[in-house]
Amino acid sequence: MTLRCAIYARFSSDRQSLTSITDQIRKCREHAKQNGWLVLDEHVYSDEAVSGASTDRAGLQRLLAAVAGPSIPFDCILIDDSSRLTRRLADALNLFERLTFAGIRIVAVSQGVDSDNPQAELLMSVHGMIDAVYWRELAQKTHRGMQGHALGGFATGGRCFGYKSVRDADQSVHLKIDPAEAAIVRRLFEMYASGLSLKRIAWQLNSEGVQSPQPQKGRVSRSWCVSSVRHILRNRRYAGKIVWNTRRKLRVPGTGKRVFRPQPESEWVTVDAPHLRIITPEAFAAVERRFEVTKKLWGIGTKGRSRGQQKHVYLFSGLLQCGECGGSITLVAGRARTSRSEYGCSLHAQHGNSVCNNDLLIRRDHLEEQIIGGLKEKVLREEAIDYVVAALQEEL
Repeated sequence: MTLRCAIYARFSSDRQSLTSITDQIRKCREHAKQNGWLVLDEHVYSDEAVSGASTDRAGLQRLLAAVAGPSIPFDCILIDDSSRLTRRLADALNLFERLTFAGIRIVAVSQGVDSDNPQAELLMSVHGMIDAVYWRELAQKTHRGMQGHALGGFATGGRCFGYKSVRDADQSVHLKIDPAEAAIVRRLFEMYASGLSLKRIAWQLNSEGVQSPQPQKGRVSRSWCVSSVRHILRNRRYAGKIVWNTRRKLRVPGTGKRVFRPQPESEWVTVDAPHLRIITPEAFAAVERRFEVTKKLWGIGTKGRSRGQQKHVYLFSGLLQCGECGGSITLVAGRARTSRSEYGCSLHAQHGNSVCNNDLLIRRDHLEEQIIGGLKEKVLREEAIDYVVAALQEEL
């Protein structure tokens, strides 16, 4: 019987060549051909520019979904080496156990590891430890290199509104002031120092069609909002100060989701960078003083937010969407803890008509009364409850 094979390939950085995936798949196909195995083209999976520190990868999840089905379409999974599957020892052992339990053979072509070998689990453990150590050492070396860039006044990655990245002859990257964006930054500081709120600034800039920072990966709309205005006003780089290493990246065990934790101030790297100064230190200090005044007036609640910015959970929080733009319906008017507070489109409230024209509002108590009434009428009927109980009993 011919062994039916799936292939999984991955590379981690968007700076790596796209041919890396092609090369991995080619090596796996060559290995299958040498052994007389059949590669199923519809079961060639890959993840491009995705870290191996997490299993939350689209290609890998499709592979695992195929294995979890009632009839598994392949007998073997070919990978170039164990690090393509994961760089965490715990995940390596978990995936090995999960796949072999399902009757799937795993072959790491470059390392010569085959799950049919009695020593396969030991070999996977050893290679998993090596991959994990390499990953941690690489992270430490990268951090050390980034620290050197910060101390030298060079770019440390990521976009920053008001600047553009310029590559020197020696391939080092530094930031250069973008005159058009710098003028917008100066205007932001002037508007806030003059007494305008963050929300009013965002609305005004959007209504004028002023260029905003590029959105984060995965977001389509590009417009000003409260958070983007605040981020610029608190960035010391505009006053000629580079502050690096203010937070560190961690991954949540199990999910691999990235979270950020603040670093102690003793770990920060602060460097004078007069060549990056867009506003005067006095203008930056004036904005900082206004933030302090706002903090004293409104007080500070959980997670460093002022009481007016704290997120409260209500009966239908996160469940309602705007019918025009698809944005979340949240409390946008009135005092948050009172029944007279009003729901509305969050995108309209934060960005203005440039993103969504839906300016309709409804009182929280009226909305809750209408929705609960509808649920009572259409869902909480005796026959509906009887049906649910009967279905539950059948499942049990």
